Amino acid sequence: MSTGHAYPGTLDPSTLSIITALKMKLKERKKDLENLGKAIQEEYIEVVQSRIFTVTGVKLSDEVIRVIDTSSIMQMFEHRVHGIGPEQASAIGEEIKECRAAAMDLGKKAVEVQKNFREMLALVKAQEKIVKALSQVDPWLPSHFACQSHLPDRYMFVDVPGS
Repeated sequence: MSTGHAYPGTLDPSTLSIITALKMKLKERKKDLENLGKAIQEEYIEVVQSRIFTVTGVKLSDEVIRVIDTSSIMQMFEHRVHGIGPEQASAIGEEIKECRAAAMDLGKKAVEVQKNFREMLALVKAQEKIVKALSQVDPWLPSHFACQSHLPDRYMFVDVPGS
């Protein structure tokens, strides 16, 4: 790293100032990264709180929030699993499978309902096109075409003698 100075390995002032500026930028970036990590953690807690409140209608206690915040929930889960017997573990596993199957079934039904709504929307749009076409033929007709008793005589079916 000789720069032509009398002492090998010494830095000239411009290089030293660049290194100092880069160190300061690095510290700023580290702080930004820490702040981003904190913001992500806070947002995660808010999302978990919101989801739990949506499902259960119960607001989380400060203790539960602390457990979520410290990420010790996996340790708690492991301790609980080690504290139960194999029969209970298999029963819990079966219950989880049933809940998952019910959730999958619910998801399929939600997709089916969404499909039905799309089909109804298509039918409504088609009906709208028909009504618009009828309004071009006779502007009075679309608002009363469903009830024949309200149609004027020119739209009534008349029995013609001899037919």
